[in-house]
Amino acid sequence: MIEIKKREKYKLYVDNKPFFIKGVGGASNIELAAKLGANSIRTWSCENGEKILEKALQYNMKVMLTFELEKEDKCYFSENYKDKKKEEIRRFVKKFCKHKAVLLWNLGNEVNLGKTSKEAWKFIEELADMIKKIDKLHPVATIIAWADKKSLNSISKYCHSIDIVGINAYAKYFNKIIENYEQSLYSGPIIITEWGTIGHWESEKTEWEAPIEPTGMERVKLYEKSYEYIVKNSNVILGSYVFFWGQKQEITPTWYSMFAEWDGKGNLNGEPFAVVKLMECLWKNNKMPEILDISEIKINGKYGKENIKIVSNEEYDVEIVLTKKVKKLSLLVEVQEEEKEHGIAGENAIRPKTVEKNRINSKKFRMKGINKSGEYRLLVYVLNENGFVGTANVPFKVT
Repeated sequence: MIEIKKREKYKLYVDNKPFFIKGVGGASNIELAAKLGANSIRTWSCENGEKILEKALQYNMKVMLTFELEKEDKCYFSENYKDKKKEEIRRFVKKFCKHKAVLLWNLGNEVNLGKTSKEAWKFIEELADMIKKIDKLHPVATIIAWADKKSLNSISKYCHSIDIVGINAYAKYFNKIIENYEQSLYSGPIIITEWGTIGHWESEKTEWEAPIEPTGMERVKLYEKSYEYIVKNSNVILGSYVFFWGQKQEITPTWYSMFAEWDGKGNLNGEPFAVVKLMECLWKNNKMPEILDISEIKINGKYGKENIKIVSNEEYDVEIVLTKKVKKLSLLVEVQEEEKEHGIAGENAIRPKTVEKNRINSKKFRMKGINKSGEYRLLVYVLNENGFVGTANVPFKVT
């Protein structure tokens, strides 16, 4: 049985034992997550739900399982949509409510990014009430983007059957979560259901609106600071799900990914980034070791925020700064066109075309010119002998 208890603070209990969520967002690399100290995974839908639950059970992991809900407000005025969704959720909960891997049920992900009327929140309440009549063993949550006071107020007003609110928040405004929570009408427990690096929408940008991605070393610092905030506020926060435990294309192949992609040519094979080691250390309360990564990257002596422009067909110089000395350096360097089709939250984002890809063994190197004007990005991977990959990239424009 999963319970939430409150004395001086909120706590989650699994079979009468305290359970602080040390979670990962994504259902890949479950075995590794468990080995490193994670105890839960979070999904964005119930697709392959049975398979995920069985895999989680195999490694003694719990699952926060999400039922997808539309962000478009018009759906919540459609009886046809609501009836189909209720039946889909009813069948799934009935089938799996006694599965030992279930931690809690979640209704929707960032529904508040749509034009959310009271009809949407009332439908979430209707679903939560239905689930609790079927399953009295597990809490029910809903997830919102940011600690949005308006949404928290609406949940407090309309969603009395919701036990927990999940909050997706990224590094730049992370320290506003508790402040917004305390200023809202909602007073129940929360889970940080997505967190990690800075969001691309809140990062510095070039004059042509290309976002500046943190280097591998900068990402480690951002993740560490955010986790400290989670633990510090564990009187209200029941735990978290770090994002993204896998690899995805969104702006770049590395921005939110905690693992490298598989390029099919033996250069990148899904290796973990340094933030994976950091999470192990945070979950196990160990000190982070020094890992080879990139702290700075420049083109022609300029950082990305300085609006780097290169004349077509003109060679350009690249320099990276590493976090530690290394006897034998191995870099993978790729130039790609800037991503144009972002999709929604990276969904259906198209990986940009690669213009050039080379293996290099020096921190300073020269790249050949590009003959076509446009927006580009230079990506550098440090291939680490300890099995990790360091990352950095920089946007530039060819004129």
